[in-house]
Amino acid sequence: MRLFLGGVTPNGFKNEFDANIKRSDLYGYILKGGPGTGKSTLMKRLAQECGECDVYCCSSDLNSIDAVVFPEKGIYVADGTAPHVMEPRYPALSGEYINLGEFWDETKIRPHKDALEYCFCENAAFHKRAARFVSACGELFGGLYDYSAGCVLEEKLDAFVQRFSRKTFGKPLDVEGCVENRQLSAITSQGYVTQEIDSEYTVIAVCDDYFAVSGMILRGICAQALSRGLNVYLSHCRLVPSNPIEALLIPQKKLAFVSENFLNKLHYDCLKRINGMRFYDTKKLFEKKQKLSFDKSAGLELCSEAANSIAQALKVHDEIEKYYIGAMDFSKLDGVYNKILSALK
Repeated sequence: MRLFLGGVTPNGFKNEFDANIKRSDLYGYILKGGPGTGKSTLMKRLAQECGECDVYCCSSDLNSIDAVVFPEKGIYVADGTAPHVMEPRYPALSGEYINLGEFWDETKIRPHKDALEYCFCENAAFHKRAARFVSACGELFGGLYDYSAGCVLEEKLDAFVQRFSRKTFGKPLDVEGCVENRQLSAITSQGYVTQEIDSEYTVIAVCDDYFAVSGMILRGICAQALSRGLNVYLSHCRLVPSNPIEALLIPQKKLAFVSENFLNKLHYDCLKRINGMRFYDTKKLFEKKQKLSFDKSAGLELCSEAANSIAQALKVHDEIEKYYIGAMDFSKLDGVYNKILSALK
């Protein structure tokens, strides 16, 4: 499965990965080192060699990997540098650090001090700019959600969720399932991107351009699945401050529920599509039609500006990498690769 490790939200950078890992029994290899030291390349090699892993992509650079998790082997490998600084829960017991900075020649980096300091400042400035656009976008999408939530026909929605869950999952059980947050969507240099759901999953979509109905339906289905002993993976829409659920995966059933909306622009080959508008008081909703339409279009413009800023930050990051790549002895990475690979075999 391909996921995002984290991403920028109206409340700053959000990382679900670290909390999930600390609740697990996985042993971690946390890679430290500056840009261009081979962290992502190392993880790609491990993923290709070992297979059967979850790949966590970098929202700032879709060609880069932030982490790989091998659940069956009980091991994960992750980039532990900013903005997703990581620490093992119990150092030396549940994880260890590997400093790839040991393999660079500092004498090849120091002559470029002024250029590097300038680039690092530029990179940070572009990311701050992106964060401001995302924050403004959150205000608009938050207003959209808050108003539409007040137009939901809750009794009708709840009755639908009950009927649908009985038909799909059967009767409730005495065991309770577990829930885990996994991030499928993030704002990136290419806009708001949602990772593809594995083809082995059957998809059911809720069509809803106002976030509220789809979020409530998926939240209700989550509760119903948990009450039947099913485990659930949740992905939230982090550009809406209330964090409505945008995707829900039930691994035991190979069943996925997604929200199709104007932001993610998803359109899966679905088993079933649920029309979210039937659960709104449309008369009340359309009283604010002009305002809601403005919030959508303006929010998308702000998303686009955020994506442009992330793209500019990436260009600067690529320039920074060149200095470190030129100073690295990449032959020494083979020792790190072989150490982790032997633990995975």
